[in-house]
Amino acid sequence: MIANNKAYVFINGKKFFIKKDRYHNKYEIIVEKLANIAGVNCAKYHYSIKSNSYLSEDLNFLGDFKTASELGLSIFENHLYKIWDFFEEKYPKESSKLMMEFIKVYLFNFFIVNPDLHSGNWGIVTNNDGTHSVYIFDNEYSFDDENCTCLTAELDDDFGYINCDILKNNIKELEYFLSVSSRESIELFINMFLKLTPDVFKMVILETGEDYGLSKNKINSLNRYYTTNYNLIGGVLKKFDLVDDFSLK
Repeated sequence: MIANNKAYVFINGKKFFIKKDRYHNKYEIIVEKLANIAGVNCAKYHYSIKSNSYLSEDLNFLGDFKTASELGLSIFENHLYKIWDFFEEKYPKESSKLMMEFIKVYLFNFFIVNPDLHSGNWGIVTNNDGTHSVYIFDNEYSFDDENCTCLTAELDDDFGYINCDILKNNIKELEYFLSVSSRESIELFINMFLKLTPDVFKMVILETGEDYGLSKNKINSLNRYYTTNYNLIGGVLKKFDLVDDFSLK
């Protein structure tokens, strides 16, 4: 079926959009599994090997769903204070809860490194009981290893970390976040760090490879990328005296 230029199917009464896996990397599946571990609300995905396509859950099945951009947040606005203002204006009674849910999304992004987290790729579900929840979707640009070919421990003398602009920016933003954030938010991040270890990531992508044919080269590349980024994150946490026994691997 086609609606608004999008193909969709119904499975057991639920509507799923059909989305091509353009890069044959199964990232939507991987991110959904990691989001479930991290406690982040994410659209559910299934995968069709035959058509190399995702079946993406229509979030309206959960309630009334609108992206943040449809609700009036600029597509270019990702500053946490602006998003806080957005929640206070739209959902004054639930603004603290929704902001905490979005902070989880923000913290999760330090691990999956998705440069495409804009207001068109996350939104609000109005649940059947009238409450609201933050959900993410469309995570196919995560783990941007296409622009991180230098994952062989090449060091940058000025920065002191691996010579990759995307990971550099990720770590710089994390350092700023830790320097200005509340203890509650920092503890959320540490909890996520302890859940999303390289061993957990390896288990997730091995399962994905077994189920959907992720290539051995892609699995190895993703493991290398994720472990590099995770070690950089751990180094920052150690620098801020937030972990005692973390050692780079």
